[in-house]
Amino acid sequence: MNIRTREGAAKENEDFNYLDQHVAFDHNQNVRYIDVGISDDGLSENIESFMVELYQPIGGSIGGPASANIFIIDDDNDETEFPNTYYSFAKTSIDVLESMGHVDVEIIRNNYLLRATSVVVTTEGIEATGSDYTSVSSRTIQFAPGVSSYTLNIPIIDDSVQEPLERFRVQLSQPSTGSFVDGDEAIVNIYDDDSTILFDADSYDVSEEDEILMLQVLRTGSIDGTASVDFVTSYVTNSSSPDDFVSVSRTLSFSAGQENIRVDVQIRNDEIAEEDEVFMVKLFNPVNGVLGDPYSADVLIIDDDSSDGSGGGDDSSFTTLSIVAIVAGFIAAIAVLASIATACWICTRAVGRSKATFPVVERRAPRATYRGYRGPRGYNVYH
Repeated sequence: MNIRTREGAAKENEDFNYLDQHVAFDHNQNVRYIDVGISDDGLSENIESFMVELYQPIGGSIGGPASANIFIIDDDNDETEFPNTYYSFAKTSIDVLESMGHVDVEIIRNNYLLRATSVVVTTEGIEATGSDYTSVSSRTIQFAPGVSSYTLNIPIIDDSVQEPLERFRVQLSQPSTGSFVDGDEAIVNIYDDDSTILFDADSYDVSEEDEILMLQVLRTGSIDGTASVDFVTSYVTNSSSPDDFVSVSRTLSFSAGQENIRVDVQIRNDEIAEEDEVFMVKLFNPVNGVLGDPYSADVLIIDDDSSDGSGGGDDSSFTTLSIVAIVAGFIAAIAVLASIATACWICTRAVGRSKATFPVVERRAPRATYRGYRGPRGYNVYH
């Protein structure tokens, strides 16, 4: 890369020697020192400055500051006026996870760095309170000559309570003589990254004939470590009883990286026609995590028994059977009507024929000859 000087209050070849040269790095070399000549003119002058800058990198890129100010302090004048020093924050908005335990706030001092200066730092909560971070009250930060930055470490309290975004501000004030604040405030945003444990739904339905309710307990957020939560079922007054399901009370333990646990609750199929029933499932006492929403849920047990004990079904089955019965009845009615119509047709034809003339033939039986004896039972026998 190349390096060159640029004039400021200090003039080229009067106060310093002009420089514009190529700088090469050997293999594994990471530092080069460049000399810039300063002219000692014997004149009484105020502090003067010029700039050096880097440009045209080859085989790499320029990282960090590409330029720097050089101040020439006149040691011939006992009343030299020093340039001002300015303070600011490296970032005016800083994000931090609650689990990190601290946040680093960098304070920058720029322009003139050749003397010792100081500035006061104070924190003030916005949503965050003293239970979320360790506050700083009027702490004086000292900068030694040549020091351009100071990192303030503020502890963050990981309280394992599920919380929304919380913020506090860091402020600079009361700079020492010859220094000023340029950007006096930075906002720190604390994000809650606790492991959150919750049900996968806020209500469940189960048919009595299914006999098992399967539900999921989820873990979101930070799941790198282990966590646990207690699970329990409970009756709802006038809506459920011990005869409806098998009570469960147990601790659910999450291993590192585990996101969910399945819980089964046995439903009692009593084969008794009754109203639908409700009980509750609850999560409580989380360890290494916080409860999310929903942490409780209602369970509706749908009764599938009919009042006559023959076994019922759900509404859709009942509707299907009803339709089939209606269609069958309709077909039977059509068959009856068809039979009646056929009978009427036959009767009509018979009536029509009764009005016609049919030939009547009288046949006389031959006269029998009586033999003069009777049959076995006293009847006359004819031949």
